[in-house]
Amino acid sequence: MRYPRTCLLLLLCLQAAFELVAQRDEFLLTTALVEGGEQEDQGTELLGRANDFFLRRAAFDFGAVWFRLRGLGQEEQKLFLNGLGLNSPFDGRPDWNRLGGLTDIGRNPGQALGLAFNGNGFGSLGELRALKARPNALRPGIRLTLSSANRNYRWRQMITYNSGSRPNGLNLLLSFSHRHAATGYVHGTPYRSVGAYGMLQWAPTKSHEVGIFGLLAAIKRGTRPALTEEVLSHAGARYNPQWGWDHGEIRNARLRSENLPLIGLQYRYRGSRLKADVVLGYLGGEEGRERLNYFGASNPDPVYYRNLPSFYLNSPLGSNYWNAWVAETNLVNQPQLNWNRLRQANTLAGSEQAARYAVLADFMATRMWSLRSTLAYLPAYPWEFTGFIEAANTRLEFGQELKDLLGASYHRDWDPFSKTANDLGGKTDKKVGERVGYSYHLFKRDWKLGFQAQRQLAHWEFALGLSFGMRAYHRTGLFRNERYPEESLGRSAVQQFTSQALKVGLGYRLSGRHWFFAYYTYRSLPPELHQAYVDSRQRDLPFPDTSPRVHTGGSLNWFLRHPRVKGRVSGYYFRVNGGRDLKSYFTETAVGSAFVREASWGYSSLHFGIETGLEIQLDPEFTLGLAVSAGRWRHLANPRVQLFTRPDRQATDPLPSSGFLDAGKAQLKGQSIPNAPELAGSLSLAYRSPRFWWMDLRLSYLGSRPLIPALMRRTATFLTEAITLEDSTIPPGVIAQSKRSETLDGVYLLNLSLGKSWRFHGKYLSAFLGLNNLLNRPYRSGGYQQGRLASLPVYAEDTRGGRPSFGPKFWNGYGRTYFLNLSLNL
Repeated sequence: MRYPRTCLLLLLCLQAAFELVAQRDEFLLTTALVEGGEQEDQGTELLGRANDFFLRRAAFDFGAVWFRLRGLGQEEQKLFLNGLGLNSPFDGRPDWNRLGGLTDIGRNPGQALGLAFNGNGFGSLGELRALKARPNALRPGIRLTLSSANRNYRWRQMITYNSGSRPNGLNLLLSFSHRHAATGYVHGTPYRSVGAYGMLQWAPTKSHEVGIFGLLAAIKRGTRPALTEEVLSHAGARYNPQWGWDHGEIRNARLRSENLPLIGLQYRYRGSRLKADVVLGYLGGEEGRERLNYFGASNPDPVYYRNLPSFYLNSPLGSNYWNAWVAETNLVNQPQLNWNRLRQANTLAGSEQAARYAVLADFMATRMWSLRSTLAYLPAYPWEFTGFIEAANTRLEFGQELKDLLGASYHRDWDPFSKTANDLGGKTDKKVGERVGYSYHLFKRDWKLGFQAQRQLAHWEFALGLSFGMRAYHRTGLFRNERYPEESLGRSAVQQFTSQALKVGLGYRLSGRHWFFAYYTYRSLPPELHQAYVDSRQRDLPFPDTSPRVHTGGSLNWFLRHPRVKGRVSGYYFRVNGGRDLKSYFTETAVGSAFVREASWGYSSLHFGIETGLEIQLDPEFTLGLAVSAGRWRHLANPRVQLFTRPDRQATDPLPSSGFLDAGKAQLKGQSIPNAPELAGSLSLAYRSPRFWWMDLRLSYLGSRPLIPALMRRTATFLTEAITLEDSTIPPGVIAQSKRSETLDGVYLLNLSLGKSWRFHGKYLSAFLGLNNLLNRPYRSGGYQQGRLASLPVYAEDTRGGRPSFGPKFWNGYGRTYFLNLSLNL
């Protein structure tokens, strides 16, 4: 803090130098496919730096294709900050975005793999990260950081001050980060983010600590959609149809914004035999998704299926080559949204007409209080006892807000298809800033307590863990929807669930170099809140199945600490039963067409395989690294599928008029878990120079992986009223083709990391350069089958010519990207 002007001048000089190095075309950087599940920030991996070599490679290299640890969902990853849980109360996933790119505060993570016994709670089948962002747990001093990238943001400036442990016991940690870009690697993806963290800690004695900390992340970014092969072949891998120029600036039709504050109060006690941690926290914030909507007008999306050549080539009246050529020409020459035309369409409709185009924003506001306490007691060697209790009370507010009328006077708040009001108790014509569409609250109350006991002998270790909890959900609707007048408004009945878990562990220490540990678990868990209701936006309709999620299985781990070889080899075997899923889309079935809510349940899957992460010290300067994940992740059952839609007896082809269709079971048994490679490997060579520079070259192979399947194509309803194979209108083999599991090819990627550090006058300057996909190889990171064509005749018609209008959609992986980081430690 003694050199503020010098620090500021140095930061500006570094940024100017970066500008000279990183001049590239304007269209760089993208949001990293938030819709599809990729991490939003390449700095996220730094925030969760793993001590485990395999997990490091999984975070930095395998994540390019949505690698899923052991084939499990993200809800099996647990994230804590100073003991406060950062998993979303809505879907259970770790909320890395709350950390706002503040990599400095995540440099001391506690880590546990699987259900390993640790002091941070019961654990999960995946991985647990516990970040310790306390002044006395991080390196003291001032740290200035400037980063440049061409993936999610162009620039990041970060400054961190840490007092460390002071003699008077009053310690302070502050960190601030700013990230921004006009557009991203995929065109038309603007990005802006601010993150701030602070903790004031008082440690009057060595045994007692009290601290209050706060965290704020504010993020706004453009997104990109998945695209069909037809669009990608014409427009290229970096094409994004969601943006256009508006008043001289890039404007994306689908923006995501997040404003995520957090505050916590922590108490820690460290005695000779007793250790206690208590944290009380409040998590707030609002997450929004802006989207361009159209009402009684044509879809403005440049890649809407009626705007593509395949629509005219697949016409039931015969191929129209002229219109197909016109559509292809428009896609090449006018590939972006025209915001001026949208405003003109609203203006020409007149002031007495409702908006034909408007920007609406779906939002979720979080209000969550949580309490977490852990207690460790060591009565005498070799025993250790750990207990924990967690409690949380959450209110989530959901709604839709009118953001921009695009020159129109008002928006008519009704369903344009059924001509029914969304809010019978309110006015129909609404202005900017007013609530439209839907409005409701979801409430969640849960508590959990657990106990762990460990006994360590000379070579053996025994462990036992138990956990029990309860959870309750209910919904309160704020709009009376005309389609569901009796089910939409007011408070619903309470859904209650219990959870139980057991784990047992056995370890054997052969020597100081070889240690073996095995554990087995049984867990019965409630569903997450986002899957508790079929369509919580519109009405109170609980999910049709009440079965819990049940996990059984275990893992055997060999830890190796040889002078020249260190690492881990793990084998695992899990069964996961009772999964459920929800999707929304428009579909054409043999019994009618409608926008549906698809509910599926009865999933069962088997996950077994091996993980290996080894570092081999060839000599003092060269290290060979090997990370391999090989497994089989398979569906063991056929889930049941039901469709829910609005009841509309006036429709000409209802699906059906009751608003409910039981489609039967989808044939998934024996299929692989989608969008996750069962085989992934990384071979690396690292060099550490005595002159304080280093290099890490990594070759990774990411295996083939299936697309997310369209379930309706695998049900008996798909064949209802289908014409037999003898009929000439159905090409031979079309049924087998419709049920085929489509896969993405495997890919080899070469990544390079370089680093150098300098010391002068007691200060340290470090530089880091990461180059991913060094050879610029094209690949697809994920994808899914479209579910629109859910009857055999229309599917056969669409695929007859080889250029389907509703073929699979893909997310392209990134080409060559870089991450350049300069840090000055004062």
